[in-house]
Amino acid sequence: MKQRIGRTLASASLLISCVWVCPGCTPPLGYVTIDWGSVVMQPTFCMYRDPYFQERLSIGSIEVQKARGFSGEKKGWKDSQTVWQLKYKSSDNFITKLLMSPVSCLTYGEVPPGYQEEVRAVPLQPEQLYVVGLDGYDGTDADGLYFIIRLDASGTPDRLEYRLTYFLQTNNPYRKYLKHQSLRLY
Repeated sequence: MKQRIGRTLASASLLISCVWVCPGCTPPLGYVTIDWGSVVMQPTFCMYRDPYFQERLSIGSIEVQKARGFSGEKKGWKDSQTVWQLKYKSSDNFITKLLMSPVSCLTYGEVPPGYQEEVRAVPLQPEQLYVVGLDGYDGTDADGLYFIIRLDASGTPDRLEYRLTYFLQTNNPYRKYLKHQSLRLY
């Protein structure tokens, strides 16, 4: 009887410790931004460990989707199309690993050594909403961002407007938040 109670307590202790410890075992959250040196029609996305953009992280994969129609918090996007997807493919060869290590910034449409295009880059269109998702090479999960290429009065692509997803309130349509944070790139 004492052994049975001891096993039950041990099992309960193990279960409780797993519940308390496992949330701390989730991968850290990374942060994504558009690099200041980006070209308007070909943005460069960088991944950082901290929200102050101090320490860059290596990118394991990127997916850029063109979003069409927001239908609310529960349903999300009515329709989306992947316009570019890239994944880092590691090698077992030591020399190859050194020459083709993962990078911390990726420019739309460019494939650095060691990466493989899963979906070829489609030309970006002005006034369309795009959603960017990145995963770190070390398993870090990153919040993504939304961006739109805006036109000037003459119809020429002029600037990128973007919003980091962790600033968005998911119960409201994206339009209310995208117009508040604008980044002019040259």
